[in-house]
Amino acid sequence: MFETFTNPGNNAKDYKAAAESVHYTLLKGSCLMSSCFNIGGTKCCMPCCVKPKETKDTETRNSDILLKYMVTGDYDRLGILWSNCDTPMYTALIVSRTMRALSELAVEMAEDKWVETFKEQEQLFSNRAIFILEKLSEEFPDTTAKALTHDSEVWGIKDSPIHFSKTFAMEEFSAHSVAHKDANCTLYGAKQINTFWDFIHRHAITETSTKIFSAPLTRIIVNLILHIAALVCYSVFLITDVRMETISSLIIVVFVFVIGDLYEELKFLKRRVWKHFSFKMILLHFNDIWRSMDLIFWILFLIGFFMHASKIEELYLHTRRIYSVALFLMFMRLLKMMLMIRSLGIMVIMVKEMLKDLLKFLMVASVFMFAAGIIYHANIYPNHTYSAFSFDNWRFWQLLKIPYWQIYGELYLDTLEGSDGTDCTNNETIWSTDPTAERCSEYDWLAIFIAAVYMMLVNWLLLNIVIAMFSSQYERVHSTSEQKWRHHRNIVVTDYQHRIPSPINLIIRPIKILIIGCVVGANACARKHETPELSTQDLDNQRKFAKTRIEEEEQLMKGERRKTQTEHIQISFRQSRKQRTTTLKQNIN
Repeated sequence: MFETFTNPGNNAKDYKAAAESVHYTLLKGSCLMSSCFNIGGTKCCMPCCVKPKETKDTETRNSDILLKYMVTGDYDRLGILWSNCDTPMYTALIVSRTMRALSELAVEMAEDKWVETFKEQEQLFSNRAIFILEKLSEEFPDTTAKALTHDSEVWGIKDSPIHFSKTFAMEEFSAHSVAHKDANCTLYGAKQINTFWDFIHRHAITETSTKIFSAPLTRIIVNLILHIAALVCYSVFLITDVRMETISSLIIVVFVFVIGDLYEELKFLKRRVWKHFSFKMILLHFNDIWRSMDLIFWILFLIGFFMHASKIEELYLHTRRIYSVALFLMFMRLLKMMLMIRSLGIMVIMVKEMLKDLLKFLMVASVFMFAAGIIYHANIYPNHTYSAFSFDNWRFWQLLKIPYWQIYGELYLDTLEGSDGTDCTNNETIWSTDPTAERCSEYDWLAIFIAAVYMMLVNWLLLNIVIAMFSSQYERVHSTSEQKWRHHRNIVVTDYQHRIPSPINLIIRPIKILIIGCVVGANACARKHETPELSTQDLDNQRKFAKTRIEEEEQLMKGERRKTQTEHIQISFRQSRKQRTTTLKQNIN
């Protein structure tokens, strides 16, 4: 496959077809978010994975040639052509992300000779984008923020550099000090504010106090307070007042909060799939642990609430359980707020990363648990059947009960040895017809033997492996903790840039619609709120820095080649001198 890409033929159409094949195959699966026009108080979005229209302008031709050089491995020409693109910084990020996708594809296809090459090019173009960002910050600090949020189109992907880097977890760029300063400006609603007290002083005393209410930091704080208040109401309700015959005012308060929260998410989702609605875009929107958790919470809570509203007494137990799981997820949502604080945010990120290792451990451990559980059950409860079925007393839970708790040190030796005769029965008529009746276990030496082997493998081997994985993950996250924290924090800032805390939004949004009007608001999105264009001089500055970067790389490569040649000459000279010395000694002898 890679040979086909790197040698598509001599025809220009073949090059273009191969380039487009690689590009769209790779990016259509990795396009996680839409391109968004960040517009003051409104955010209009269109999908990013759109095949470019057939145009004949210079930039489109350059993009086609750029793709050709990328997939054919002509990286020298690729760098030169990149330095002449309209938006080198954004193009470098696109190429870097594509190289990463190519590297992952090469790993899957066992093309080892390409993996390192693609990884080197990925890092090279990432460094080029960072170099331009740093140069812009040093020489043109006033236009740096505009360059970060400016929407450009490369290969049909229309987005801004900062949004694209956050979308594809390009942490070196999105967490760079320049991008972090821009996120601080967004968070505090003004420049040169670095602490909460500076924020209060600037907005409440020095400048107009109305700006303090529109800053994302204020939105986050208000949302946190209201979220905790809703949690308190929910907890009190679940502990004291879950009755099917009546609906408590506490759960109604939580219901209003959830509806407002869900409305804000739907509004944000609508902006992202604006004019290009698709089910795939919705799935990609929730391709995030926090949004996935939010979605599950909303679904469970609404199901529980409507079951509660039905006032069917038989659903009481299920309603309470669904409410309980939803409450747990609501507590977990507080972790997202903790990402705003450096010390807590780093810990949350570590927990998030270690969960991946924990899931791998559970997948492997489940094989051992099912194997041990079935052997236990087959030998201490031989020929166990029952005519009635109960989900709560389903025998499947009994299969996993003993091996699961054995991981934590609960041995169940009395049960495995058949010596636990309390609260159980040997009467087959009783335990076969009543799922709630506990059957007495029978002794079998094989169950004891399997328990010894199982606990040795799981407690000694698997648990120590997962501890080692946690230690490795901790070191890996800790080494880049500041970078990861900045990346996740900036994403939270972006999420709350236009979000009105619930349930305040249920009051403010209708008033805003009544004042502005639906038609006027829709036209404003297309007419008034347009992303400010970069001037020709701004784009020229990017190209100038890109060419400077290419020249520096060429000088570095020449220096390395001269150094290599010098080393080869020195090695040859030493070998020649050694050979002459050896020959001379032989002649003397």
